[in-house]
Amino acid sequence: MEHLVGAGEPPPAWNIWWVRESLLRLHQNPFFTSYLFYPDGVPLLFHTFSFSLGLASVPLQLALPGGALTAHNVLVVAAPALAVLALALLEDGTFDAYQFVWKGSRAR
Repeated sequence: MEHLVGAGEPPPAWNIWWVRESLLRLHQNPFFTSYLFYPDGVPLLFHTFSFSLGLASVPLQLALPGGALTAHNVLVVAAPALAVLALALLEDGTFDAYQFVWKGSRAR
């Protein structure tokens, strides 16, 4: 993965690789790394770090050849389709978010 990290901000593929690396191999907190700003390390709490995206990518990284790069590309390509699916479920009434919000506001 060293070939993905250059000067400046790490690319998104590094972020999802780090989630897998920290959780499955190193068994440590994914919100801190000594791989950046070595040897002191850096907290990733205020970093442009998408933990949920990294967590969703772990099964893809393990199943697909190419690891983090392939998983990132699959997630980027699938994101618009998943957004359309979520919108269709909202429009269809399968998930009625407005009714949930209105019932919650009437309870006050």
